[in-house]
Amino acid sequence: MKIRNVLLIALASVSFGAFAQSDAEVVCKGQVVSAEQVIVGETDAAQCNYGAYLVKTPAATETVCSQSPIPPGYVITSAGTNAACGEPAGQSKVITRM
Repeated sequence: MKIRNVLLIALASVSFGAFAQSDAEVVCKGQVVSAEQVIVGETDAAQCNYGAYLVKTPAATETVCSQSPIPPGYVITSAGTNAACGEPAGQSKVITRM
């Protein structure tokens, strides 16, 4: 029973992570990210020569990559790592709407 619960929790975590970025758009590195959007990950895209960012409009609290702009009305509440952010070392920060 305990193994089944652990598997269900792991599956829910993976599903939530995919859902959290499902509304993200692809923007090529080197292009301007809108001041109202944040970078939530890095990816490869055929149309981008140097890689791409996954960008989206942030929720009330959002984990963003270290190179992400911070939209007006948001503050940084913590820092950490997120593998989706790539280099340098997946550095990320959590932002919260004031």
